[in-house]
Amino acid sequence: MSLADKIAQIKIESLELQMVNHYSNVCDRKKVNNNHVVNMSGTKRVKYNDGFYMYTIEQQNASHGVLIFKETLPNNKVKLSLFDPNGKRNINSGYKLHFNEIENVISYELSPSKVWNDYFGHCGLWCLVFIILYNNFDQDNRNLFDIKIAGVQNYDFRKAFIDDIYGFIIKSRSFDTLTETDKFIKYVTTKIYNIINS
Repeated sequence: MSLADKIAQIKIESLELQMVNHYSNVCDRKKVNNNHVVNMSGTKRVKYNDGFYMYTIEQQNASHGVLIFKETLPNNKVKLSLFDPNGKRNINSGYKLHFNEIENVISYELSPSKVWNDYFGHCGLWCLVFIILYNNFDQDNRNLFDIKIAGVQNYDFRKAFIDDIYGFIIKSRSFDTLTETDKFIKYVTTKIYNIINS
């Protein structure tokens, strides 16, 4: 990994922390080991708010970023929806994240239909893009974004999109304030809007 990539990764981690402060439905950022078992049913002492949890799954020589959206259903069951930027077909490919299926309802509906993440190191960035997409666009527009960005046929389009956002991060400051984070969110929102309306 080049020095520029290392600096960009630090900035992405800062953005992840700032997302918790910016969006009320972004709850936490977690680093877990491979083969981690996710259970967010909670106890009297430990409570998990509904919303997004950013997970970095640590492996021996790599890591992978995913999102889990926790939702308490009307029957008080807990629904956990996984967003993996590698797409539905590649869930648990190269990493293992397990769910307590007795205590939780498991869904993969948030994961894209086909791969978004073509590059090592961009999974965390795609997770940030999805949080912004989810919070600023309705379901129809989210579906349209997926159609226009996912799959082999959209490779060049998708590469230009994520490279542009990555370049914005490299050229920007450290994202350790909400002001800097707001600039990033507005930039990505505009990029998403342009894709949806292209």
